[in-house]
Amino acid sequence: MRNLTSTLLAAQKKARGTPCFKLYISDRLGMQYRHHWEQLYSDGVDDYPHAMVIAGDESIVRVLSDNGTAKYQRVTDPTVGAQWESWTGGMGTCSTGYQMALCASGVYVWWFYIDSTAQILYCRESSDYGASWGSAVTVHSCSGTNYLESVAGAVSGGTDLIVFYSKFDSSTAPSAHLYRRKRTSGAWGSATSWGKAAHYQIRGLTCWNGDDYQMLYGGRVSGVAYGFEAGTMLWGIWSIVYGKGGDVAADTWSDPAEVDRGDAGTSWASAWPSLVYADVYRAVFTGYLIGEEYSRVVQMRGYYGATFQDHKWTDPAPFQAEGGPYGMNLGYRSGGDGHVYAACSNAAYRAAVTGLGTCELGARAKKYRAVDRWAGYKAAGVAVDYGQLVSPDSGAEIWLENDDGELSSLGSGDYEMVLRGSRVEFGRGYHTSNGEEVAYWPDLWIEDIEHVVDFLGRRYVVLHCISAWGVMSAMSAGRQYHWLEGDASVWDIVERLVGLAGFRLISQGEQSDLISSLEPPYIVHPGQDLRGTVLGALSKVPDFIFFDGGTAYVKELASDESSDYTYGGSGQHVIISARYGTRTAAYNHIEVFAGVTEGGIPIFGDEVDYEEVSLVGHRLQKVYDYAYSDDGDCDDRAVGQLRKHNATRKRGEIVTLPNVGLELFDVVTITDSRAGISSEKYRVRGIEEVFDSTKPPVVYRQTVELGGP
Repeated sequence: MRNLTSTLLAAQKKARGTPCFKLYISDRLGMQYRHHWEQLYSDGVDDYPHAMVIAGDESIVRVLSDNGTAKYQRVTDPTVGAQWESWTGGMGTCSTGYQMALCASGVYVWWFYIDSTAQILYCRESSDYGASWGSAVTVHSCSGTNYLESVAGAVSGGTDLIVFYSKFDSSTAPSAHLYRRKRTSGAWGSATSWGKAAHYQIRGLTCWNGDDYQMLYGGRVSGVAYGFEAGTMLWGIWSIVYGKGGDVAADTWSDPAEVDRGDAGTSWASAWPSLVYADVYRAVFTGYLIGEEYSRVVQMRGYYGATFQDHKWTDPAPFQAEGGPYGMNLGYRSGGDGHVYAACSNAAYRAAVTGLGTCELGARAKKYRAVDRWAGYKAAGVAVDYGQLVSPDSGAEIWLENDDGELSSLGSGDYEMVLRGSRVEFGRGYHTSNGEEVAYWPDLWIEDIEHVVDFLGRRYVVLHCISAWGVMSAMSAGRQYHWLEGDASVWDIVERLVGLAGFRLISQGEQSDLISSLEPPYIVHPGQDLRGTVLGALSKVPDFIFFDGGTAYVKELASDESSDYTYGGSGQHVIISARYGTRTAAYNHIEVFAGVTEGGIPIFGDEVDYEEVSLVGHRLQKVYDYAYSDDGDCDDRAVGQLRKHNATRKRGEIVTLPNVGLELFDVVTITDSRAGISSEKYRVRGIEEVFDSTKPPVVYRQTVELGGP
């Protein structure tokens, strides 16, 4: 249960209360700010390798290879299109197809690029924010069949630098490795390799200089030319960190971690990533079909509070600019003009980092219905996992008064952030001795907006909102995700799948041991909705997920859990009306089969509720799940699944003034002498809340669905 102040607790336990509301609508997609990209210019010429950085004076410095000629540009006013179109040449030759990189500090900007032979890495320095450049200095050279391909630079302190680059041997495959060199007091040190397994190719490298040097790169890890054979991976986006004592020890490399990849059986390639940290980590990269003149820039975002090492990126989504085959470059400077920039050699865009802001509309709330239920799923109208658990209507419908017409032009002016997809934070509460006090419903997102005129001529705006489960239900996996036995725990799998929608999974210490120890095989097919995939993974363990704010929490429904709140009895929360009973669970016997051992002996476990069998007959659910390797695991699954059925079957409901601190799966104690109920414990399996001030009398009620404790 949410923590409430003593005055708010006292107010909601009274027989009558004066309700109050806070309603914040913010321009967020999921939990992250929504970026509205505006095009600053486009010149329609061919795309070339390109780099961009925000200099210390907030000017935007760009460099490119114009068909092998090195050019640069400095934009001092990004709203002037002509500045984006003007390039300065005379910088010599460079590679026609390999990467460039920029980094900046104070008045200095450094430009790294590969020569036309792809065997020499140069660095040029500017001491006037990129307005002019010094001569090229050789950083690294190679010979014979060794070639350079990708490069990224960062400032290690003052004018000391570090550069990361990839090198491969054209006569040997796989042979692509990452290296680093440091410049200290103007002198470049020796190169050191990352010491990891070689890739076939590394195309595109980006570095964000944070607590460590945090990098993404495009890598080909398969020798198969087009990836049509089952099980091959052609290209992917990988993360890696070179430590400076943050999350990774200084001067050491983390292991590469796969961020995104193309599906087996396709020739989809991913390369040319770019990375910044603005409000959260954000990245873009180019996906293209090998053999086709088709490419698409996609974008990903992380979530708040996670380190780069622990990041679970969202599923890639198309960037509104087509971009070119060399990708887009992101640019952002903390303390700058508040925009993040995205550019390729022939186009540029920007977006306000914090989106369109937030507005408060609680005073306009005249009516609402909000529902929070477990997201147990249905197939063809029949619950296939947990019996009577359903949640087709989790979310809210909120009616806002609009008699003054102020809300008639949503999406502009003071209400420009009230858009479909925007985040809704809805606080409900009471007028107390300390003024208006509220607690917040789990976060919602606007799905539909209606303008309504009732039979009395009163005008309303109606916000139809979905929950986080609704967001995940509307999203589907863009590619296949699969884990072999022993690859990841159920926790890890669920964390990854929840992260695809931009949500974070958190432990409050109430989860089962099994969710962290069981490492089953699991597969998510392209096009599967994320809600179903999460529920499928959770079916293997006795745990549930509920949302508080926009964060997912894991909870095992322990039978000995202490009560969070009391209804009925002297001085306790008043029960207006109620229904109590005992519903029959969908199943009273669970059998779990997990194949056979090498000796042909079945791997099996079961759990029976003998009292229920004697009362209503044998109701069997057979589960076939080859994630388990012994009878004990099967027994645990059977016990957990039967526990889920029993704990969440409906045993009644109470109607009260809203307890605004109540959360899904709380345990409550109820005393109701009218029905012979005394200190009985129940589990909260659903919450429905209504408010209606559009006609007398005002209604402010909460219906609490009760399950077994």
